[in-house]
Amino acid sequence: MASEILPIHTLNARGNGMLEVIRDYFGLSPDRMLLEIQGMRAQITRTLKTKGINYDDLRAALVPDREKPEIALIFDTMQIEDSWYGYQVFERIIPLLDPRTKNSILVGDYIGSNS
Repeated sequence: MASEILPIHTLNARGNGMLEVIRDYFGLSPDRMLLEIQGMRAQITRTLKTKGINYDDLRAALVPDREKPEIALIFDTMQIEDSWYGYQVFERIIPLLDPRTKNSILVGDYIGSNS
C-alpha cells in the first residue's frame, strides 16, 4: 500500500463507472484499489504541474462547501446549431469568471421523458 495517502479533492464517481469495472474485472482488494486511485491522483497532479497548476490549490473549487454561493445554468441545446455545444457555451461563460477565483464547472446532459 502507498506509504502516504494523499487527499483527493474530487472523484467523479457518479459518471465514472470505470473504477467499479476495474475492481470487479481484476478482483482487486480495497488496498489495491486505494493504490490505483492514489496512482491516478499522482498522474493528474503531474499533468497539472506541467501546466503550472498545483492540485492542492484547487481544493476550494472542488470540495463542496455550504457557505459558497453556487448557481445552476441550464441551456436549451436545441438552440445551438453546433453539435459540440459545450464549446459554444463555455466560450461565453469563461470570460465572465473572475480570473482571481477558482471555479468548478460540472457539465452534463439531462434527459427527461414525457410520460
